[in-house]
Amino acid sequence: MLAFYVDYNSRERFPDGRQAIHVAIGTINPPSLENKLTVGLRATLYDEEIKCVGILRRGKYYDWVADIVPGTVRDLSRGEFNRLRSITRRSAFGIV
Repeated sequence: MLAFYVDYNSRERFPDGRQAIHVAIGTINPPSLENKLTVGLRATLYDEEIKCVGILRRGKYYDWVADIVPGTVRDLSRGEFNRLRSITRRSAFGIV
């Protein structure tokens, strides 16, 4: 499963209360990951404190966003941020 570093504060909000997390490519994730993104792909989203599973789709305001799968939000354990960041970088260079 691909892993993407995200800023949980950067999101699309909708009138019905739904929210989608922005998956930024080229700024906080390597640009080479963009060719691996497909609509419907399940991926791990993470920051320094939490992780969750999201389903990717095209956004209204951002190129790529992810809808959080309910019940998947978890606090990171010790060392997990570095492990996830390593997965992101290895995926970008095709080492997975």
